[in-house]
Amino acid sequence: MSASTPNANHLQQQINVLRTQYGDNSEGLRDAVAQLLQREGLGQTAVGGSSYGATPSTPAAAPLQAGASTPLPSSRSGRIIKPSKPFTTPAATPRPPPYPVPQQRPSSSLNPNRAPAPPPRLPLSTSAAPVPPLTAITDARYQAQYTTYPARMRLGTSSLMQPNALAASGKGDNTPAGGGKRARASVNYAELEGLGGEAPQEEPKGGLVPKRGLVPGTPGGGGGGGEVKQAWGDGKSYLGVLPPGNMVIVQQAIKTKHQVFSEELLEAQAERPDNFVPIQIDLDVDTFKIRDAFVWNANEKLISPAEFARVFCDDLDLPQAFASEIAGQIETQVKEQSSVAEVAIRTAEEIAEDVEKDLRVVLNLDVQIGTLHLTDRIEWDLSSSLTPELFASVLVRDLSLSSSAAPLIAHALHEELMRVKKNCLEMGLLYADEQTLKRRGARPLEGAWREWNETLGFGPRVEVLSLDEMDRVEAERERAQRRAKRDRLTGSRTGGRRR
Repeated sequence: MSASTPNANHLQQQINVLRTQYGDNSEGLRDAVAQLLQREGLGQTAVGGSSYGATPSTPAAAPLQAGASTPLPSSRSGRIIKPSKPFTTPAATPRPPPYPVPQQRPSSSLNPNRAPAPPPRLPLSTSAAPVPPLTAITDARYQAQYTTYPARMRLGTSSLMQPNALAASGKGDNTPAGGGKRARASVNYAELEGLGGEAPQEEPKGGLVPKRGLVPGTPGGGGGGGEVKQAWGDGKSYLGVLPPGNMVIVQQAIKTKHQVFSEELLEAQAERPDNFVPIQIDLDVDTFKIRDAFVWNANEKLISPAEFARVFCDDLDLPQAFASEIAGQIETQVKEQSSVAEVAIRTAEEIAEDVEKDLRVVLNLDVQIGTLHLTDRIEWDLSSSLTPELFASVLVRDLSLSSSAAPLIAHALHEELMRVKKNCLEMGLLYADEQTLKRRGARPLEGAWREWNETLGFGPRVEVLSLDEMDRVEAERERAQRRAKRDRLTGSRTGGRRR
């Protein structure tokens, strides 16, 4: 480039920058300088004493482009540098609409037509030593994905689920921990006193509903008296003690499918008055018996008994075939007791003026809380605004019982209140005049202190039961429940007529 070329100094500075970047006497430097000269429209020349290609006057080194009057630039090695064209995106070729992907059936590695095996269930510990409570199942990040609740319930750690005495094989290894008759002897409730003359229960029709009391391998179960298949645990009851760690099975938790309701439906349900009735679930599943007690709102319109039974079976890892029987028991008990529960004790005027009639009754409380037996005698006012749940929470704190005892005590109080309320309706004491209440009602309250000869009959009493005593208490409770069920059926048939 001559000294008369405009912007020579600027061009020389750019070439120096390229030399610093690529280094002297390199192929990259030559190509970069050639592209720089092409952008400046100077062709091929020498800059700073260095020659990059031939001069423009050399016709052999600068062939003409077809249809152009300027020669194509070339590098020092003689390679012709073609001018670059701007990149343009090629037009997309039209594609047919995608076909729907067929749903693939789950398969296993052994048989492609069979569903894969369920996730493995592993023991919480490899030894038979008891595992302390609140032991971590897995990493804290995945703690909510696994559970041991079904396994702990099947081991008999709670009164919700206990090994069935009728399903025991009689072996020594199937006896409960600490001895007792719970797994050694068969208890025939039909031979107990006061149970004669009751009509046998009809078995439900249909193959989906399991038969109660008929377990394979037991008398009357159609198994020929063989051994019972122990799918869970060892047939022992670990009520009140820690179970062995190698029997606490860790399994994948089932995601509960809750129903979602709109704000309008929730507000409408909140406006309805509560009408609580006590519910008792009595179910025999394989080698276990399930006994659950809770309170159900008869005016509930959102959650159905079938939905509750489905979640109940998912929590205990039971087949959904038992959900229909659980829902049927809830619906039957709600229908039997709703007519009595709907009767208001106080009128609207008495509620507005906060007037409580003297309707004191005596309630007998009898609750089994694990290995503890709680008995109490309480004087209760039917017209009082005190709820059984509030009374149970205070009693649990006073006696230092576990938090799981409060729902059991509240359920027992609801049962007693339902029984007494039904008797008052039959006697006509709820809406009677003062003369009738004085003659047939409660004794007038003379003071806050009870008579000395009556103090021994009132007050809580807590006893620790052995397994033999638990069997005896359970047999008495079964007999009382059957008698109460017979009374409910008799009362529903007579229509609650007043005597």
